[in-house]
Amino acid sequence: MEQKDALSLSLIAIASVALFEIIAGIASNSMAVLSDGIHASFDALLTAILLIMLSMSMKPRDMEHTYGHGRLETLAGLIGGMALFIVAIFIVRESLFRIVGAEAIAIVPSMLAFYAVTVAICVAVFRAVVLAYSMHGMSTRVGFYDAIADLGSSVLALIGFILASNGLYAADGIASIALAGMIIFLTSRLVYSSAMELTDAIDPSLVEKARRAVLSIDGVRYCKDIRMRKVGRDVLADVTVSLEGSITFSRAHAISSEVEQAVMSATKASRVMVHFEPECEHMPIEHIIADIALGVDGVKDVHNIIVSRERMSVGRDGENKGYENDMIVSMHVQVDRNLRVDEAHNVADMVEYEVKRRVNGVKDVMVHIEPMMPEMHILEELKDKGLEARIRDIAYEHGIRQINRIDVYRCNDMLRVDMHCSIDVDISIEEAHEIISRLERRIRDELNAIAMIHVEPYGYDSTNRSMQVNRK
Repeated sequence: MEQKDALSLSLIAIASVALFEIIAGIASNSMAVLSDGIHASFDALLTAILLIMLSMSMKPRDMEHTYGHGRLETLAGLIGGMALFIVAIFIVRESLFRIVGAEAIAIVPSMLAFYAVTVAICVAVFRAVVLAYSMHGMSTRVGFYDAIADLGSSVLALIGFILASNGLYAADGIASIALAGMIIFLTSRLVYSSAMELTDAIDPSLVEKARRAVLSIDGVRYCKDIRMRKVGRDVLADVTVSLEGSITFSRAHAISSEVEQAVMSATKASRVMVHFEPECEHMPIEHIIADIALGVDGVKDVHNIIVSRERMSVGRDGENKGYENDMIVSMHVQVDRNLRVDEAHNVADMVEYEVKRRVNGVKDVMVHIEPMMPEMHILEELKDKGLEARIRDIAYEHGIRQINRIDVYRCNDMLRVDMHCSIDVDISIEEAHEIISRLERRIRDELNAIAMIHVEPYGYDSTNRSMQVNRK
């Protein structure tokens, strides 16, 4: 059964009982029956408040309530508990007066009062069963506890009424005090739990379950922080984890997703936010320097970072001053290709300044500025035999032994050349790099084109992945 349906049935039932018991209590002059009727009327009021708050709490989140409206259920529990607590105090006061003046106030035996309390007991059982089967949130949980309290109070009222009808007049007041004590006990717990929830208190064992779940995920260095709160029926968690600084962003995202699922499974949380931070202590110094450089305004990309250490320095008098372990950093920084020389120089100076300021032990920073090539997302393939022939001539002039494929594309006012070629197998990778670099620069300067060159050893067939026999 849905919570709203259960609370609606409970409201109709308890309101009917309240009216019946108040009439029967006045007619029989029974304080126990009247107290139970007053208690039932406030239960009806509490149920109505819970029903209204539940309807409001189910509204979707908005700009003013970014976590939703679930706290309204908790607020309803707090208000209802405080109201019942005040009612219990007045019941105790009136009951004490009845006990002191028990001989002066006689109970009028009435089958109406007997029937009223009996009906109240049956209705309390009905409400408890209905609410138990729909106890998914604070509202129905409060209603269930309230129904149990009604059941106990109605039984006490019946006992007090029977004893008082047989001459034990003080029994009526004593039963009312016992009833009030039960109300005070239950409502004090309700008020306390509601107040704790409103102040974001959470069960420490739940936090510990979340922490163990986080640390069980491979790749998590340690759990830096966990914050949990309850908003109505939902448990929300914010988790901060430390990951190895050198892992890729995609791997970090995958780990955070695993952490989210693990915490949800362990704590039944409805939403988990995971924030990951790099563990800088174990992050390679090159990665730290790259992050610093990329944070400088105007830097588009950073590559070829080389960190060298100057292990020994010599004083002016020629004496060895010892090992200082100073670092000398060199890097390639790409900037907007349309920047003026002075603007690019300012970017390089800022990179040098930030690296020296934020990395201890850096003695010198050498920044090599390169133009950032434009991104080419939409390409138009060109079939220009003359252009392809010119590219072949340039390639052979720079030591290329064989050209396997040439693809030429146009993007706006620039060309892109994709080339698969072969070079001699006995040259070093450094020499091969120099050949390709010179070829790329030549194509760029002469044809206004960006060259992407894939190199294979001469005699290697990229189609069937086998070595060809050189018949030359």
